[in-house]
Amino acid sequence: MAEKVTKTNLNDFLSRKPYSVIHFDAGWDGYRFTVTKNIDALIPLLNEEVSFGYVDVDEEQDLAKEIRLLDVPSVAYYQGAKLIATVIGVKQNIEDNIARMKRGEQLDSSKRISRF
Repeated sequence: MAEKVTKTNLNDFLSRKPYSVIHFDAGWDGYRFTVTKNIDALIPLLNEEVSFGYVDVDEEQDLAKEIRLLDVPSVAYYQGAKLIATVIGVKQNIEDNIARMKRGEQLDSSKRISRF
């Protein structure tokens, strides 16, 4: 299960491992479970070098504004404390985007506009 991230613990969360993935969503978004399920499947595979977090945008509006979040569900990808990209959409391939980030490649945001 992804760790709850807040504006207060964000820096500590980002400093624990070389890479971090934070799922931004809200309780009212019915699609959040799809992204959560995808992340939960990756945690046992990538937990050694990737921290996985969750932010409820209704509870952490300042944090969502700080990264200029445009829509939910979104996933923010970090290398250390540096935000690499924020990708919108339920159909994104999180595992592939993590691999791209590790290789220094641009993340795939081609499916960001589709919720289906």
